[in-house]
Amino acid sequence: MSSRKSKRSALRELRAWNPHPEKVKAPLFASHAFFDPEDKAQVKYEMLRRREVETAPLEETCHEFGFTRESYRHLLERFRSEGMGGLFERRRGRRRPLKANDEVRMLLRNEHLRDPGLGPDELARHCQEKIGVTLSRRTIYRVLADQGERKKKRRTKKSRSEQG
Repeated sequence: MSSRKSKRSALRELRAWNPHPEKVKAPLFASHAFFDPEDKAQVKYEMLRRREVETAPLEETCHEFGFTRESYRHLLERFRSEGMGGLFERRRGRRRPLKANDEVRMLLRNEHLRDPGLGPDELARHCQEKIGVTLSRRTIYRVLADQGERKKKRRTKKSRSEQG
């Protein structure tokens, strides 16, 4: 594997790979091998440095580095609050259901272990009565699936036709 490919895979793993290096038009990245337009963290850092240290005009700086003014402002805010860590991409979206904290998860698990026949409606009622948290059926399925407790049963054609 070439060093270029290994660097690219390392950048992807770190969430620092720039999928659009062609948008980086800053002269530094064209004239020096040290500056890598595929390294998004480096591109972001150099953009911040150019604007904040060299006091280059915002619109010109954003154009040279392939960012919008709005994304520049968000990046600057993250850099000021998090330092270098703010230059790396984050996973988007929620990691887990908001209401399903550890207490809720433990209650659902214990209730399900106590009586595996309880459905999501009964489990939701137990959560509401015992800890005052209202959960959807989908959230309960997700929590139980995360814990390896429950899998949705697939209906067969025969069972569907019997119900119909």
